[in-house]
Amino acid sequence: MLDFQTRVKLEVDQENSTVQIAFQPEFSQTTYDIFDLHGRTLKCGVIDSVETSLKLSGFENGQYIVLILDGNRVHSEKFQLG
Repeated sequence: MLDFQTRVKLEVDQENSTVQIAFQPEFSQTTYDIFDLHGRTLKCGVIDSVETSLKLSGFENGQYIVLILDGNRVHSEKFQLG
């Protein structure tokens, strides 16, 4: 069964076009995907520590969704640039 109760903390730095993800991964293969609101995958990678900083240069102002997959845990969070 998937666990959707896991908490993720996002901090967006508008000035530097970065997003800080605070999340405690349980597995070494924890991944993230960033989508626009049209469902297009714009960035993906691995989360291997409690704090992960992602550079979002080239992203236009707007809303995005980060999806984190950690074993049987799934979490999504919306954030705003600009």
